Amino acid sequence: MGVVALFPLGYSFFLSLNRWNPLRAFKGMEFVGLENYLASLKDAAFLNSLEVTLKFVFLVVFLEFFLGLLLAALLYYCSGATEIFRSVYLLPVSVTPVVAALAWRWMYHPRAGIVSFLFSLVGLEPPLFLSDPDLSLVAVILVDVWKHTPFVALVLLAGLLGVPQSTCEAARVDGASESQLFFHIILPQLRPVIVVVLLIRTMDAFKTFDSVWMLTQGGPAETTNLLGILIYKTAFQFFEMGRAASYSWLMLGIIGSIALFYLKISNRRE
Repeated sequence: MGVVALFPLGYSFFLSLNRWNPLRAFKGMEFVGLENYLASLKDAAFLNSLEVTLKFVFLVVFLEFFLGLLLAALLYYCSGATEIFRSVYLLPVSVTPVVAALAWRWMYHPRAGIVSFLFSLVGLEPPLFLSDPDLSLVAVILVDVWKHTPFVALVLLAGLLGVPQSTCEAARVDGASESQLFFHIILPQLRPVIVVVLLIRTMDAFKTFDSVWMLTQGGPAETTNLLGILIYKTAFQFFEMGRAASYSWLMLGIIGSIALFYLKISNRRE
């Protein structure tokens, strides 16, 4: 833990307090204190990436939770679902993000992709998903939703299967309909599971890098330039290590604040 977690964490914080370019290592590090943090809060690139990231996180978490809950409910109530189907819907989870992004990049291809083929079947001009600033964020969101919705459904299904059947039977005896049973009996008991899955997906979505990098590299016109991509570009293309480290710590602070908010809401409702 000290080698792979604590030391890198401490060293990155040390870097965030300095100005250092490894290409000019002979000049050494220049201690600047909180200057990198203060400059980041006024940096248009950082503010744009933060806005894009917040949009991305909100949309993917909302869609994945909604679709995951719907899929989990269908599997819960449809006892006839085959094991083959239960295995197939989990396939996206087993695909690595880079492979998934490459597959979707081919699917989005304006001439050879299956998406363009489907549009041509109905006589429509295929949109340039990865080149159009108005559609690029939608395109990367669809990839993330396709890949992670099965994970959300799996966790929620496990929670549904853990609800005591005696409680459900008592509600049915009292005259509760299936919709009332789901929304007033089952769903409230899923609250701890829901908080966990929302927390995991929110943290993962904030750290998204590989799939979006393979699809758009942050373009076009910085419309998909998530914080993870901005940090990578700042550190390994512009070699501003201190600024990149400050971006990382600001992102860590945002993720920590959201996690505390989730836990506080959960405890209050409990």
